[in-house]
Amino acid sequence: MARTSAQVLFIRKASEPVVEKLELVCQAPNMTSLKAAIDNGANSIKIDCSPITPRTHSGFSLLHDAALRKGIRYAHEHEAKIIFSFAPLKSDATSWARSISIIRDASSLGIDAIALSDPALMLYTAAHYPKLAIHYLVPPSIVEPGAIKHMQRSIPISRLILPPVVSVAQIKEITTELKIDVELVGYGRGSAILAPQSKFYKAGNAGYRRLTTQERRHDLTTSSATHCGAIERCATADEATNDYIFQHACAEQWNVLRVLPQLTAIHVRALRIELQDHSPAKIARFTRIWRTAIDECSQDTEHYNVRPAWLVELKQLASPI
Repeated sequence: MARTSAQVLFIRKASEPVVEKLELVCQAPNMTSLKAAIDNGANSIKIDCSPITPRTHSGFSLLHDAALRKGIRYAHEHEAKIIFSFAPLKSDATSWARSISIIRDASSLGIDAIALSDPALMLYTAAHYPKLAIHYLVPPSIVEPGAIKHMQRSIPISRLILPPVVSVAQIKEITTELKIDVELVGYGRGSAILAPQSKFYKAGNAGYRRLTTQERRHDLTTSSATHCGAIERCATADEATNDYIFQHACAEQWNVLRVLPQLTAIHVRALRIELQDHSPAKIARFTRIWRTAIDECSQDTEHYNVRPAWLVELKQLASPI
């Protein structure tokens, strides 16, 4: 008797398009600040290990830091990530040894990613600790897809951390050509998301530079009416939106919260909050506002609106220039 075989066909239901939610990254110098950020919606905590201080001499190990271990455990229990970030000030043998020590300890502690600016250290990390995700601190001089793509051939970079001053055109070009996670400064002193015509920054061979105080004051005096009266223009990303100079001189209109839909559209993956004041109470309030805004934007990008209450509170929390 001939055997018959039945063929079962599975019809896969078309999945709905998934809108990736912006990740919120916060800096936290201590355990109290770390808990405040995570409890109020931070997805990742950035711990800055640079510049390398005397306490990180060759005999010191991060493995002996009980508070750090506690913070890492707390973050992972709450499904948050820990990222080490550092850029050695020197390229001598002592600095290299300290850097290698930090990378080794980061791997042993179970850190989720390490942000580096030195290609040699990135190569070392990839070769010796392949499970440790590498984030590249991109210098202003090479915010260009071709240069970054060349590095990707030998280094498994999982995220690009773009400079504090970057244009929307640069961001879009990178996300379009490289298909890689991009992180921006959403709030921080000396940072700006801008187009080349922005009046407070000028382009140069090494990227964009911030205008001098005298140049800035002149522009504010001669064209404040043009900038501060540009109602509804801030959502087009034609001017810097997350810099202190705009938040204070041009009031609430110049806040990056207004361009969250645009950043989502060009596939920015993460926004980082950099505060001068690391008090847990201030970190908690900042994080809560940004978490709420990101969630609302992700749920309905088309109808997303900035709540006036957010801007009022952010203005109260913002440090003076």
